[in-house]
Amino acid sequence: MPRLSNELLRHAFTINPLLPPLLRTCRTLPSAHNELRWLRQHVDARLEAKFGRKKDVPAPLRRRCVVNLVKKRARGVPLQYILGSQPFGDLDILCRKGVLIPRQATEEYTYRLSSILLSTPSLRTDPKQIRILDLCTGTGCIPLLLLSLLSPTLKTTVTGIDISLTTLALARRHDAQLASSLQRARALRFRRCPGFGRRVIG
Repeated sequence: MPRLSNELLRHAFTINPLLPPLLRTCRTLPSAHNELRWLRQHVDARLEAKFGRKKDVPAPLRRRCVVNLVKKRARGVPLQYILGSQPFGDLDILCRKGVLIPRQATEEYTYRLSSILLSTPSLRTDPKQIRILDLCTGTGCIPLLLLSLLSPTLKTTVTGIDISLTTLALARRHDAQLASSLQRARALRFRRCPGFGRRVIG
């Protein structure tokens, strides 16, 4: 990874002293600008929820909170863990330490799969229900987005399976928070498979 030039760091500092620390992980000034904006928005949302109105939030407290998050990001903590979520399609997926962050490539694959299923004539005319199984479901982002994309047109049930109780707890939080009438009808399930991932010798 190429070193950041002193000229770039000085330029970033003249714009905002909080930008140089973010450059350690962002590497480019536009990315650092974006992350600083998102961190500020995150702090504002949390403090406004606590104080009720933005004008009631003490400026020194806001500044201190932003600086603390910038320091955390500069240490390499993923932005999604700091903000607590990651966009995935039209969903906002919760992110927690110890659970893999949904990737853009995964989002693209999910859209591609839904496109294939929706464009298959036999599936559109067959009244039978489509059943999808997602192994190592993690945050549950794939089942959640698939159900969101398919359920208006195709009768669909999706099951996400994982060995980790931590990931399943997060996936089930999504199920509860993003619940729709289809999900309440048990079109989406998250289950633990204790034996999944065990090494088989024989």
